[in-house]
Amino acid sequence: MFRTVASFLAVLLALFATSCDFNAANDAVDQFQVLVEVPPLTTVVNLQVLNGSTGNPVSRDVQVAFDGPDAPEVIDVYSDPLSELIIGSGFASFGIDSTRIPSSARPVQITLHAQADGYRTTSAPLRIVQEGSKRQVLQLMPSNPERTVSGRSGARKTGSMSGEGKTSSAVTAETAKASGGSSAEATASIPAGTALQTASGTPLQGNITVDLSAFGNSADAQELLPTGARTDEEGQRRRIRGALRFQVQDDNGRVARQFGVSGSDTTTITADLPSVKGGDGTPTVTLVNPATGASQTYALDASSSAQAGSPKQQGTTTLQLVGGTVIVQSAEGTATVDPGKVGGALFAVMGVDPSETNTCTPKSSIQIGPNGHEGSVGLRIAEGGFSLDANVSIPDPNSVFTVSASSLLGGDIPRLGDVTLTVTAPDGQEVTTRVNLCSGTNATKRSGTVVTLPKPSSERIDATIRVLPDCPKGKKIPLTPPLDGYTVSYRPSGSNKPFKTIPKDNITINVTKDKPKTLKNAVVSMPNVLPDTEYKFVGTYGGQSSSRTVTMPAEDGGEITVTDERLRKECK
Repeated sequence: MFRTVASFLAVLLALFATSCDFNAANDAVDQFQVLVEVPPLTTVVNLQVLNGSTGNPVSRDVQVAFDGPDAPEVIDVYSDPLSELIIGSGFASFGIDSTRIPSSARPVQITLHAQADGYRTTSAPLRIVQEGSKRQVLQLMPSNPERTVSGRSGARKTGSMSGEGKTSSAVTAETAKASGGSSAEATASIPAGTALQTASGTPLQGNITVDLSAFGNSADAQELLPTGARTDEEGQRRRIRGALRFQVQDDNGRVARQFGVSGSDTTTITADLPSVKGGDGTPTVTLVNPATGASQTYALDASSSAQAGSPKQQGTTTLQLVGGTVIVQSAEGTATVDPGKVGGALFAVMGVDPSETNTCTPKSSIQIGPNGHEGSVGLRIAEGGFSLDANVSIPDPNSVFTVSASSLLGGDIPRLGDVTLTVTAPDGQEVTTRVNLCSGTNATKRSGTVVTLPKPSSERIDATIRVLPDCPKGKKIPLTPPLDGYTVSYRPSGSNKPFKTIPKDNITINVTKDKPKTLKNAVVSMPNVLPDTEYKFVGTYGGQSSSRTVTMPAEDGGEITVTDERLRKECK
C-alpha cells in the first residue's frame, strides 16, 4: 500500500489542463484514487477537548499543535503528516504512522498545545504504549478563574491605573477553598501606588483585571497542570503540593511583568497549599508557561529560610513580586525566581523533586480480571501529591490481563511506599486497593496485585448501533483511504464526565460489492449501557464530528440505527 502522492497528482492535473481535456483529467483523477491506497491506521487517538468547568465539549474552534520527540509521526485520517489541527466541536481523531509501533520499551511521546478564545492556553503530554485506540482528554480552563473547576479555586477583581502608571487604589483578590478533595486557597494583594509595567517597561493604563487561581494536589487538580509541571528535567515525576496562577492585565491586553520596585509597594500572594508527607526529595518551585510548555525549576534553599523570614506554618507559601523577580518563601525554604525566563502569566508549581537515592523503577504488574466486562478500565493512582490517571482497553472480557506500572508511569518514581489504586469498571463500579509500585506487591497480601472487577451490573445491557452514512442519491463513500480513523464516543445525556471511547476493534466497517468498494454501514458494539436511556453519541473523523442524542434499546442485544452527518461529508 502507498501514501497519497500529492505532487504526482498535481503534475497529472497540469498535463491534462494544458491540453484542455478536463473530462480526461477527471477520469484520470478517479482512476488514480482507485489505484493509490494508504496504509491502515494501527494506532488511532480519540481526542476530547472539554470545558474544565462544565465537562461539556468546547464548542469554539480549538487549535491543537503537536510537539515532542514523536510529533513527526502524527498523521491525519488520510495518512498525511499532521502538525496541527482545528477542532470544531470538541472532538478529533488522528493516527500515528504505522511504521512507528508503540510499546512499553519505546512509547510514543507527544506534547499537545491547545488554545481557544475564552479559555486558558494549556499543554498536555500524550503517551502511547500499545497499538489500537487511545482516548486523550484535554480539559481547558475558562479564562474567568471564578468558574468552578474541580481541584482549583479562583478569584477575579478589577482596579484602575492612575495617569502616572500606578494603581489608583489597593486591589485584593481572594480565592475560596478548592474543590476536588484537596484544599488550596490564596490571597493576592496589590498596594495602592504600585507601578505595573510590561516586560518592555510599558505602563499599564486604564482599568485592570486581576486573576488568581489556586490548585490543590488532588488527582483532579494535577490533571489541570500543564506540561512541565509534574516532571523534572529528566522526566521523573515530582510530588505536587499545589500551584498558583496570577495575572494582571489592562483593557488593551497589556500584561504586567514588573510590579513596583521595593518596600511598601510590594505585591504579595499568600497561599495555603496542602503539605506533602512521606518520601524524600528536594523542595522546589517550578515556573511553567502553559502556552509553550517551557519550564524552569528552582530548589528552595532551607538555609536562608530564617534569614528571609519565611512562614513557619506547614503548607503556607508566600510570593513577593518585586520588580521583575519573585521571592518564594515557604516552610521548606526560599528561592528568588525569574518569571521572564519562561514567559506568560506567573504560574508557579510547588513540589518535591525526587532524590537520586530515593527513587525506583516501578516493578508492579497489575493483573485485572474483567469478569465479563467489555470496553476499557480506568486506573487512578494517588498518594502524597503523586497521581496518575490512565485508561486501558480490555483485550478479552473473560481473561485476566496484565498492566505494567512502568509502561504507565514511564520512568523512575519517588519511593512512596503503599499508594492507593482505584480501578473503575466500564459500568462505573470501582475497586480500591493499596499497592507498592516499587516492590510490586499488594499492601495487604504482600504479593502481586490482582484486581477482579465486580460482575457487570444487571441493570446494564450490551447494544449495537448501526451507523448509516445517508449519502445523497448517486453518491457513496469510497474506502480509499480506509475509515480506520472513524471513532465513536458516548456518555449518558446530562453527564459531565469524559466520554467513553469505543475501541476501534469494536467498530466493524461493512462494505458494498462495488468496484472500488464503498461504505455500506458501520456497526458499533456498545457494552455496558443503560437500557431505554438517552445517550449522547458522537461520531468523529479527523477534526470534525457530529453529535446526536440516541435512546438505547430496552433489551440486551438490541440494535438501533442512526445516521451520521460527519460521515455524510465524505460522500462523493
